[in-house]
Amino acid sequence: MGMAFVVFISLYVLRDYRGEIGRWKMAAAEKFHNQHDIDQALAAASEAQHWDPDNIQFTRKRVDWLQKHEDLPAALEAVDDLLESVQGNSAQTSAVLIMRADLLQSMKRHKEALADSDEAFKLQGVGRTPSDNKPYSPSAVNTRAYFIARARAAGQASDEQVGQALVEMQELIRFWDVNLDSVSSSSPTSMFEFRVAEIMFLDTYAYLRLYAGDHQRALFDLNRCVEMTDHLAALAESESAELGQSPMMQEYVSQLPDHKAVIVAHRGAAHRMLGNTAAANADFQTAAELGFNPRRGLW
Repeated sequence: MGMAFVVFISLYVLRDYRGEIGRWKMAAAEKFHNQHDIDQALAAASEAQHWDPDNIQFTRKRVDWLQKHEDLPAALEAVDDLLESVQGNSAQTSAVLIMRADLLQSMKRHKEALADSDEAFKLQGVGRTPSDNKPYSPSAVNTRAYFIARARAAGQASDEQVGQALVEMQELIRFWDVNLDSVSSSSPTSMFEFRVAEIMFLDTYAYLRLYAGDHQRALFDLNRCVEMTDHLAALAESESAELGQSPMMQEYVSQLPDHKAVIVAHRGAAHRMLGNTAAANADFQTAAELGFNPRRGLW
């Protein structure tokens, strides 16, 4: 029996030995990154990719690090290599296209980014509204709409694109409100996730409204988003303490300031369009202090 067990383990390791070595390398990369040794972290992450080139999560993490350190050409090269390796797999291709679209927008290449986001949306095979005869994915609709909003902020999306995205987000917000009751009796964690998504969707909707000319209502919604984010951040801190430093709540504690940075920057744009110069400058300063930076991927 002992020999059989050893043979089984050996076969398992040999079956996925490249993936296993990749995971070891990435674990080392994360350790280096946590120690703020960026060069070593990126080198180890590159080795992890070499051993398991099709692992999307390895590439996602390495691209995130490269982007945070503003090495955008290297990040784009890594994404392009991954995109080539996942051809034929619609789900993986869609995920990588979204990754590349986000990176391209950080490089101010918005039209290319919109083309990637459109292709990703098609590959996902989902409907634009809940009434379409296709599966409905609020997250997919929101992602595509947000790419359009960011492109419009840079003057690289048309009135037609903004108008269509705005209609789709309006339907999404209605859908989300209707389904609130279905999760109100669920676990606190499920409700928390629902509320975080709600903020993200409302922020996208407000940002589109802003560039569709509805400045005052956009500002109203963005103020709501800031208030909701502050409320959830306080709740996450409390829940994390009560649940013994719950890993999920700790993740929200670290992520919500990033969400707030983006929303406050959007609100600054609304104030600027309304002529509220002092409020706009205050928001832009707060957003920067919270980490808002398009080139580094937080925007």
